[in-house]
Amino acid sequence: MDALQTVDKTALFNRFYRPVLALLRGRLYCPDDAEDLAQETFRLGFLKLDAGELKDAAAIGGFFAGIARNLALNQNRSRQRWHSEAEPTLQNMPSEALSPLDSLLTSELQSLVQTLLRELKPERDRQILTAFFLHQRDKKEICAEWALDAIHFNRVIHRAKVRFRALLEKKGMGLG
Repeated sequence: MDALQTVDKTALFNRFYRPVLALLRGRLYCPDDAEDLAQETFRLGFLKLDAGELKDAAAIGGFFAGIARNLALNQNRSRQRWHSEAEPTLQNMPSEALSPLDSLLTSELQSLVQTLLRELKPERDRQILTAFFLHQRDKKEICAEWALDAIHFNRVIHRAKVRFRALLEKKGMGLG
C-alpha cells in the first residue's frame, strides 16, 4: 500500500488547516465562506490521497493549496454569476461617480504618469509598461509582439518598473 494512503489525516489536517484557511480568506469575495471551503478542501484532498492521486509526499502542502485555490475560484465564479443575475439594488450597485477632489486627483495622476512615461528610457520599457499596465494587454500578446519568452518578459517588466520608480524618486515623488 502507498505511504501517502496510510498517512495520519488528523496530523495533516492540524498541520495545513491554518495555512489553507488563510489562503482561502485572501482569495474569496466573501471571507465568511473560508471555513466551509477549508473543510471541503480537506475532504476532497483526503479522497484524492486515498485514490493515490498524489505521488510526491513532499508536495502535500501545494496539493492542499491547489485544491483550496480551485475551490475559491469556483466559489467566486458562482457568486459572480449569482450577483449578475440578481436584481440591482442600491446596496450592490457600485458608485461610479467620483467626488470632484477624487476626479481632479485621478486626472492629475494620469497626467503625471503619462509625462513620466514619456521620459522613460529605453523606448521598449515605455511601450511594454504602457501596454501591460495602462492598456492591460495580455502578457502572451506582448511577448509575441516583442519576441520575448515569459521569463525574459518578467525580467524586462521588472527592470522597467525599477527605472520608472527611479524616475519617480528623481522627481521627488517616491513611493515609500
